[in-house]
Amino acid sequence: MRRSLAAPGVATAIMLLAACGSTATPAASVSSTTPPPAVSSPSATTTPSAPPSSLAGHWWPVATLAQAIDVQAAVDAGRQPWLLDPEEVAIAYAGAELGWSAPQVVRADGGTVELRDTSSGRLTALTLTQPVRKGPTGIWVVTGTQQR
Repeated sequence: MRRSLAAPGVATAIMLLAACGSTATPAASVSSTTPPPAVSSPSATTTPSAPPSSLAGHWWPVATLAQAIDVQAAVDAGRQPWLLDPEEVAIAYAGAELGWSAPQVVRADGGTVELRDTSSGRLTALTLTQPVRKGPTGIWVVTGTQQR
């Protein structure tokens, strides 16, 4: 008999918990002339900037702004500090993407780094940008290359 008394109580508790965990929201009516409200969450540490349209999707070592934001957060947490140095990013790119075994920085000026492959003599200029944050705490990504 005890089981039959406990079962309704358990069933009621389960129904109440299920109702509390429901994610359904009532439908809101929005007129066709009123745009939905914009929701934004300000960020104190990052101010993403859009890449030039001709270079969109051709970044290295990330491919999207969302990935760059994630990598920036990792760097802010102390991981992959080499991404804060455009010369180091350029050298890593030359090894990973161009297959160079011994790239050497010839000249670096802000967002442009010229590299020479010491084994072949080839010269390449890389364009880099800081897509998430400008300055000494922003990561660098390669956005373009030009054979010289």
